[in-house]
Amino acid sequence: MGLNVNSVKFLLLAHERGIPFGNVLMIGRQSLAVTASEIRTLLELPVSETTKAALRGLTVGPDTYSEQLLRACGAVTVDSMDQTAYEGATVLHDLNLPVPDSLANRYDLILDGGSLEHVFNIPMAVRNYMKMLKVGGHYVCNTATNNYSGHGFYQLSPEFFFAAFAPENGFTVLDAILYEETGASRWYRISQPDDAIRRITFQNSVPAHLLVMARKNADAPVFEQFPQQRMYHAAWANPDVDVIRIKVGLKGRAFGWVNTLPPRLKWWVLNTWNTRSRFRKDMFTRVN
Repeated sequence: MGLNVNSVKFLLLAHERGIPFGNVLMIGRQSLAVTASEIRTLLELPVSETTKAALRGLTVGPDTYSEQLLRACGAVTVDSMDQTAYEGATVLHDLNLPVPDSLANRYDLILDGGSLEHVFNIPMAVRNYMKMLKVGGHYVCNTATNNYSGHGFYQLSPEFFFAAFAPENGFTVLDAILYEETGASRWYRISQPDDAIRRITFQNSVPAHLLVMARKNADAPVFEQFPQQRMYHAAWANPDVDVIRIKVGLKGRAFGWVNTLPPRLKWWVLNTWNTRSRFRKDMFTRVN
């Protein structure tokens, strides 16, 4: 497990916006998977001279870990949690199981650099993260979202994070970013639509990741009711407004013409369409 250049960039920008690091927990002991040339690109970010000096002092290369980066961002203590100590983790625990009460409200920042998708019992893992964070603390993650089947147990959608880290669970999502593994470092900020009819969907042709930052606002009963997808929740809550039929009708009007094509042409149109990267501008905004 390791923090790539996008994870590092996300952390640096979190630091610059005043997110307190304090007591940090890494989920898995994360290696610092950046190169010297990538460090030079990070120096171009709008960060303080103090942060730039810390970046210049980072050690990169094989068998280097991320404690040095986190301390450069103001971390006082840095723990790492894993099921075993094979990478030198300081807290041994299986996230499929509840964490002990001794870890409750202990950390200012929990950093998941790509572990959540490898935990089978995801609701328990998220509940553990929420329990271990202090009120006012932050959860930051980088996870696979598309074209990564087989990498872990899951590929997680943006809607998962908006639903899980929601006010009813004591949280607010502060930022959600999608990036593709193209080498271009294009970031798309994700906005949850105001209405429940539109889902945060996208299609693309290369591996894609999510960067998410959420803040714990209060201690609350976590998953007292499990989240439901917004469109279906709206449909059940408003039986007089057939949300699902509206959605299907809109899609039918947009794509119904495809069904009139000969089978081979229809197959070509659908597959050509589905292999293009498409991000709706009302939900995915390009950012530098």
